[in-house]
Amino acid sequence: MVDDLLFEFLEDDENHTSAYEGSYKILIVDDDVEVHTVTRLMLEHFTFNNHNLEIIDVYSGKETKAYLDHHSDVAVIFLDVVMESNQAGLEVVKYLRDVLNNEITRIILRTGQPGEAPEERIIREYDINDYRLKTDLTIERLNSSLITALRSYCYILRIENNRKGLEKIVDASSSLFKHNTMEEFFKTILEQLSSFHENPTELIYIKEHSDGFVTMSQDGMPEIVAGTGKYEEYVGKDLRDVEILNSVYYWIQDHQNDTRQVQRIDKGILIKKSDENRVKNYIYIESNDFKFDLNLINVFMSNYSIALESCIGCNQITNNQNEMIITLVDAIEQQFEVSGHLKRVSEMMYKFARVQKLSLSESDVIKNASMLHDVGYTTISKVLLKKPTSLSEEEFEIIKSHTTIGYELLSKVNSKTMNMASEIALSHHERFDGQGYPNGLVGNNIPLQARMMTIVDVFDVMTHNRVYKTAESVELALEYIKDNSGAQFDPMLTSLFINHYQKIIGQY
Repeated sequence: MVDDLLFEFLEDDENHTSAYEGSYKILIVDDDVEVHTVTRLMLEHFTFNNHNLEIIDVYSGKETKAYLDHHSDVAVIFLDVVMESNQAGLEVVKYLRDVLNNEITRIILRTGQPGEAPEERIIREYDINDYRLKTDLTIERLNSSLITALRSYCYILRIENNRKGLEKIVDASSSLFKHNTMEEFFKTILEQLSSFHENPTELIYIKEHSDGFVTMSQDGMPEIVAGTGKYEEYVGKDLRDVEILNSVYYWIQDHQNDTRQVQRIDKGILIKKSDENRVKNYIYIESNDFKFDLNLINVFMSNYSIALESCIGCNQITNNQNEMIITLVDAIEQQFEVSGHLKRVSEMMYKFARVQKLSLSESDVIKNASMLHDVGYTTISKVLLKKPTSLSEEEFEIIKSHTTIGYELLSKVNSKTMNMASEIALSHHERFDGQGYPNGLVGNNIPLQARMMTIVDVFDVMTHNRVYKTAESVELALEYIKDNSGAQFDPMLTSLFINHYQKIIGQY
């Protein structure tokens, strides 16, 4: 957990600043140029909490509304009442509070014509924070009014930030439990940590190999398992091979026994996290200004270990199921001598899913489910399956039954992978034009994964030897798929497959 040491480290940093960054934005709204000049002179040396003022001059109610439309970070408005109309200033108050729903900006009403805006009525009817006559505003009174307004502004801003922060914590913590792969888990960590910064930032997450943890590295060296921004291209690479992160790598190597949980490194900070399984994790946050809400990060990271344990448990169940699938597939391929067809199809289906921008978890399910598309063949005679000559009509009907048999076998197991596998097994010989089997489904009534499998299955069968045929070229297979788009194959999926076939078929 990122504890008090994190706060001590950053508070001692010479570049660390207070929670409020920059200058306080002050809006002077008055149609009298001299009022602007005098106010600026009176506030020339004013500071609050070691921050200066940024003064903006506006000369009408209309101009003020336009400015506020695009600037919600105004701390205080010195607002005249009578400008282009007798009620111009009061209209600005209503616009700010009722239209823009801005309850944070403080308003100090200044008027030289109290008859147009009686103090008692204005304070009762309008959401202002101070009422002053221009003739009464000495430099001391102006300063005291501004100090009171800024103190109130900072207090309300802190409350608002805490409220938003709590919302982030609830959303972020719950999101840790809403994924199915370790990659997605790490990606969620990055995205949520980034949300605790006032600007988008680039992050990487580094895992160091350790007993009892899901192995996602080689030779026990740190591997980048998830990334955002410019680091996304390095996911899956050994940290040693990423030159721009040499300083991070060397720090990890030189500080294996360092008990500090946070360290500034190069252009970022490295947060070290260990859990009960002795897993060492490092979260590297790149930032030039370090404007992170450390309290939110602290609370968020306290839920990290629980979510990680849950993710590991779910993945273990999934891995066990996948191992059983692979064992079954090995047996099927050995028995029917289909030379790796099922595993090749599985890999292509995964890449096909990723080309369609499906999530990692969804793509993994498709990958494993697709390996079982021909499981129905296990009940059909091996002699018939390997028959080198043409099949009779009766024999073909027996072959076609592998779709319904596969569905019946797989649908008995209630899991996401098996549910999808049963759909693929049942429908991977359906045709987009409705002339397929077993149910003659048309177009998008055929499940997406089955429509994908129709293309991938045909491509692999055409480009590999079978007892009844010799392999065709990749080019001929692609031409066949293209020519049958809209008839046998889904046109949209056909186009994607043709345009990205090198990514999808990989080893060919």
